[in-house]
Amino acid sequence: VGDQPRDIEQQTTALVRKYIENPNCIILAVSPGNIDIANSESIKLAKEVDPQGDRTLAVITKVDLMEKSAENSRVLEGKVIPIKLGIVGVINRTQAQMDAGISIEECLQREAEFFKNHFNYMSSEMGTPYLTQRLCSVLMQHVKQCLPELIIRITEQKVIQQSILDSLGPRIEDESGALADLVMKFCTEFRNNMNGRN
Repeated sequence: VGDQPRDIEQQTTALVRKYIENPNCIILAVSPGNIDIANSESIKLAKEVDPQGDRTLAVITKVDLMEKSAENSRVLEGKVIPIKLGIVGVINRTQAQMDAGISIEECLQREAEFFKNHFNYMSSEMGTPYLTQRLCSVLMQHVKQCLPELIIRITEQKVIQQSILDSLGPRIEDESGALADLVMKFCTEFRNNMNGRN
């Protein structure tokens, strides 16, 4: 499109893959609800690097445009695609709603009503407010899980770096005086070399 490179899709995929291959990364796989979710590019990419779905949270947008079927309900329930962090359906604010001046609050209210009317049994685990809450919860759990290992790695690096510093000699307290001494030594050595005394 326009002046984009021909391989923009490959570049984007490579960029995403670079981040999600990190085992400490939480993968947010976002897919529109008006496509076949099982064949979603984001879900496929997430499954490649996280086959068990341990660190993937799926977000299905445009749930209001999904075909009404038992299969799609099973997708939202997490029975079709194994994603341990869950699948959250949302309805995004459309451009038409923005143009009409419909507020975010009104759109969120409409979203909540939609889920109560169409997915009442799981409406408490759907929608943008729940997604926000779920993301915060997942992030906090992830930080708690990763923190001990991170502290160990930082401590190990601190010991290594301190060892390197120690090998450089004692700490110079008066940096300007030390620099002046170094310049004086250089000048003396230079003068001696010029006079043939070295």
